[in-house]
Amino acid sequence: MQATVGQCWRLNPSTELHWRLLDSTWVVFDSRSGSTHELEALSAAILMAFEAGEVLDEDALLRQVASDLDLASLGVADLSLALQQFCQYDLLLPASRHNLMHGIG
Repeated sequence: MQATVGQCWRLNPSTELHWRLLDSTWVVFDSRSGSTHELEALSAAILMAFEAGEVLDEDALLRQVASDLDLASLGVADLSLALQQFCQYDLLLPASRHNLMHGIG
């Protein structure tokens, strides 16, 4: 699954993540797939932004992650790469704009 500009995403509802911070690296275990992923701070913040069950588009995600990491700005290219990887790992799923506007996950 490839992430595309203007799309909305949500956490795969069957995903159950377990987090650990080791030095400056986040390690997340997905009990659904049995996979463990090693993430740097930006990728971890992106994935964590979805854990509240929110449906987020690129703009909302950029604002949230920039705020969480106390950054003045965030590059769209870095965001897009992480989204593509999370979709490939089946951690994130596409969601419609209708769901975003109506708060439906």
